[in-house]
Amino acid sequence: MERARLIIERAGAQPFEVELAAVATIGRGPTNDVALDDPAASRRQSIVRADEDGFLVSDLGSANGTFLNGTRVLAPARLKTGDEITVGSTRIRFVGDPSRESHAEQPADDSTRVREDARSGGVLLGASPEMEQLFHLIEKAAASPLPTLIEGETGTGKELVARAIHQASRSAKGPFLPVNCAAVPENLLESELFGHRRGAFTGAVGDHEGLFEAAQGGTVFLDEIGEMPLAMQPKVLRVLQEGEVTRIGEIRPRKVDFRLVAATNRDLLQEVERGAFRGDLFYRISAFPIRIPALRERRSDVALLVESFLAVAARRQGKRVGPLTDAAMRALIAFDWPGNVRELQNEVQRAVALATPGQPIDVGQLSPKLTGGDEAADTAGERTPTSPGLAASPGSLREARDAFESRFIAQVLEQQGGSVLKAARVLGLTRAGLYKKLKEFGLR
Repeated sequence: MERARLIIERAGAQPFEVELAAVATIGRGPTNDVALDDPAASRRQSIVRADEDGFLVSDLGSANGTFLNGTRVLAPARLKTGDEITVGSTRIRFVGDPSRESHAEQPADDSTRVREDARSGGVLLGASPEMEQLFHLIEKAAASPLPTLIEGETGTGKELVARAIHQASRSAKGPFLPVNCAAVPENLLESELFGHRRGAFTGAVGDHEGLFEAAQGGTVFLDEIGEMPLAMQPKVLRVLQEGEVTRIGEIRPRKVDFRLVAATNRDLLQEVERGAFRGDLFYRISAFPIRIPALRERRSDVALLVESFLAVAARRQGKRVGPLTDAAMRALIAFDWPGNVRELQNEVQRAVALATPGQPIDVGQLSPKLTGGDEAADTAGERTPTSPGLAASPGSLREARDAFESRFIAQVLEQQGGSVLKAARVLGLTRAGLYKKLKEFGLR
């Protein structure tokens, strides 16, 4: 019986085939199941693995990405015969097992595939059971038209999950339009979502198309929907129920057709119970709930994430640094990461900034909060109370973190010659975000 296989093709080299078993890693390193003689490929770039429905391809956090039929792979993507995987400058054709493919769910139309939005900023990484379950839910959510609610702590990657759902769904042929409900002032959020007519209010100098209209055939991502003002919630509910929107200053509704994905770091059901969020809207947007596990719940993924972040940070900062020592990796795995993946990424970027070129990264390049150094002992009151049973005074941990953040930002700015743009890249912030921090901490 014919088995699933990969056909590897690269200009100037003889094509070869690899028969697929349960798992096959792809990359430049000699220990991969598919070892590529391709300098453009990462050492460990991709993985193809089997499940009950066939085979999936995932990126392993490579610098240049893994592409499936021209689309960057953000989350595990289902493979079918004839699909082309691009790794570096190598093309890999997938030929499936007919006995498995006949029962697998297939995308309805390849024309729905689009290129990754450049703002996505990364891929979802993980091999833990918790992430396997998340990938499974993403795939099922993408195949369903139901509104999806993504729940997770700050820094877990809620927008990445939303983009992965959009990319794998029929809505991928349309735009992906995100809005952070907590970042837009209340008086502007309604105009941002619904649009307005010229002259509808002071400053409305022209007609404005809202996101619900602009997302025709695509996806609207309402991030931090728990922060949406109560007065606006019934208006959003009506759009979802009736499939039409009325711009501010108009009376005639316009038909809209988009997919809704929302996200929150709050317990919205608890918010409903205390009257801070409308129950009818909650049940409308949470038809397909997805919870992203916190990083402390999947510690086995930390090493994989660190390897990816280390390669990206070293490339951006133009430094060649060695791997992490065992002691440094143990410290990273043991930490609880209240800021989740985003905090881990910032920690790795900081370590690369402090590292000596060509040398391994040791615990000396990690933050005191991870190593329990003198600075951590002096500031983290709840870790080292001055006497048995004495808790830290309220706010002391926040003050300690602010003090550390201020010192670290100043240090990175100095290293980058005072360039806000370069410092923002090292810190993993936007330039506007760094200016906000400078103002907050009184730095120049």
